Amino acid sequence: MNSNNNSYLSSKYEETCHPTINKHHIEEFIPTSNNDPLLIELRHLFVSSFYENYKTVESQLNLPAGETLLTWLETAFNEEANKLLSHNCRCFLIYTSSSLSVISGFLTIKENENDSNDIYISQCAIDPTFKRQGYGLHLLKYLTKVFPFATSYTCLCRRVNKPALKFYEKCGATFIDDNEIVIKYGYNPIDYICLQLNSSQLESL
Repeated sequence: MNSNNNSYLSSKYEETCHPTINKHHIEEFIPTSNNDPLLIELRHLFVSSFYENYKTVESQLNLPAGETLLTWLETAFNEEANKLLSHNCRCFLIYTSSSLSVISGFLTIKENENDSNDIYISQCAIDPTFKRQGYGLHLLKYLTKVFPFATSYTCLCRRVNKPALKFYEKCGATFIDDNEIVIKYGYNPIDYICLQLNSSQLESL
């Protein structure tokens, strides 16, 4: 196993704060059905967010036969939505202001049934309009208000998803090239790398 903190990527991650960032509001979202209007909105946000990251590297994604980038992203969101509806994961929304006017992004997490101090970050999606403006950082930092300080956070990221890798590098994540961890979460280590964060890192964002 090789771990390397803040050196997996060398390029600079630039962020410009959006005028509304200091007025943001975060709350947990618990959908009740597939027809929930917010769930439908999140589907569009998820697809547009990841499409922006993946459209130039689609040939490197090893998509299932017969899948296009859009259909693959739709399927990925459907799986996440099913987990939310069955209460197998939790979802937090970030709005651009306290008036709950515009959803700028969302984060989904799964709690480890065998270790209450271990949280898996399943998805983090920011509307392309609001990327690199601080909303992703605020979503991650919010987790420290939900879970105890001793909590550690694990996520998996596509190796070709350079914007996401740069984002987690900015957050201070430790990159862990461990095939067993990736496989444990049901992914292929050829395509994914593991990252880990702790509460101290998130609080400093």
